[in-house]
Amino acid sequence: MPAPEITSNIPDTLSQKNATALAKRLDDYWVRQGYTTVRHWIEHERHVNGDGTKRNEGYWVVRSNLINGNPPPRAEQFQPKELADG
Repeated sequence: MPAPEITSNIPDTLSQKNATALAKRLDDYWVRQGYTTVRHWIEHERHVNGDGTKRNEGYWVVRSNLINGNPPPRAEQFQPKELADG
């Protein structure tokens, strides 16, 4: 008996095009939440064989500057109190 076909409504995010779109979507989300310091970018990863060699084909992943899932501090949070008070 053949294995059942797996279908999903989840888009492929491993291609460069779709990983880029996901990174933009995530940036837009955080900006709407008021966090302008969050950044997302894509990086190309390559499969590693059991012997440690890398194969030519690869996939794209989304990276971010989130810290434990939280946005990095805003620049104004680092100003000395006397500058922040104006």
